Amino acid sequence: MHLKSNIDIANFLIDVRKCQDEVYYETTEGDRLNLSSTLSQFIFCTVAGQPYDCQQGTIRCVNPDDIPIIAPYLAE
Repeated sequence: MHLKSNIDIANFLIDVRKCQDEVYYETTEGDRLNLSSTLSQFIFCTVAGQPYDCQQGTIRCVNPDDIPIIAPYLAE
């Protein structure tokens, strides 16, 4: 799953914290950020503010029940 363009990163990360299990952002280079981690959230925000297109990365939920929580931020 990929992120939509121009999402509110702060609200996205708030909703990630509502998830029961881990949510990961995986870059095209193979890096993996656990978005439940405050340090990883900081790194993700830094990346999202750069020319790098964070829509290229992939969002992965460990628990499929968490997908509806972050679905508003995901492209189809």
